[in-house]
Amino acid sequence: MKTVICIVRHGQTNRNKAKIIQGRGDFPLNEEGFRQARVTAEYLKQQNETFDIIASSPLMRANATAHVIKEVLGKNEEVLVFPEFIEREFGDADGCNIEPNIYNRIINDDVNGMEKSYEIQNRLINAVKEVAKKYSGKKVLIVSHSHAIKGLLTGLDKNRSFLDQLNNCAINYFVVEDDIIKIDKVNISVV
Repeated sequence: MKTVICIVRHGQTNRNKAKIIQGRGDFPLNEEGFRQARVTAEYLKQQNETFDIIASSPLMRANATAHVIKEVLGKNEEVLVFPEFIEREFGDADGCNIEPNIYNRIINDDVNGMEKSYEIQNRLINAVKEVAKKYSGKKVLIVSHSHAIKGLLTGLDKNRSFLDQLNNCAINYFVVEDDIIKIDKVNISVV
């Protein structure tokens, strides 16, 4: 049975705006982030998108984005929390400015205490498979994070990179059938 999983990156935070790696730090959406979440939710509504489940990572920026989407779509059910969709652990790179030197070290898995690329890839692939098993045949929306989503994408397609652009509130669709995850659409950005 086919399960559709839509993974949305959270809206902007002040750290996103300042181009600072926030990792698992629990930072709130800024005003622009709330606006992005509303615009994205309105787009989903205009597309007549319906979801059986709405969930987020445990971090407040993802959870707040999920709540905005839930409200705009008129869903009454609670937003679930899926811990496996938390952002990457960036170790010593956490809090650093996003610039070429640090990003090259991240890409090369050369940061002390950082979750390695293969680890985040495996974590996200397994998480998506588990969601597909638990909610088989359903349509699930999950709000997550840039590197978590890129971990899934790079784990499924070796032509993709952690350097690929993924905008705040970008919409990404995956289809899971017979334990096989297929990338459907990536980085749909309406903000």
